[in-house]
Amino acid sequence: MSSGSLLPSNCFATLLKCSAIWRDPTETVTTLEPGISVLIGFQERFQFRAFDQPLELILATIPGWPGADEAVFEKEGKWPLTISK
Repeated sequence: MSSGSLLPSNCFATLLKCSAIWRDPTETVTTLEPGISVLIGFQERFQFRAFDQPLELILATIPGWPGADEAVFEKEGKWPLTISK
């Protein structure tokens, strides 16, 4: 997924369960666990992954997410896709 027009102040934070996020173009993989948060830059592609439990996240964007049309669902990421739009 990527955001089409949001500013670099996008912030996504994790809740409860272990997971990971991949960010492109840096090919960075960050393990997410309670207390860890990451910033996702302007038009940066990203993909979340759950390990052995369902993914549970708190997602917050500043400024607010403008609507469903803002999300750009990518066809490829670091890991196989298991959900679709």
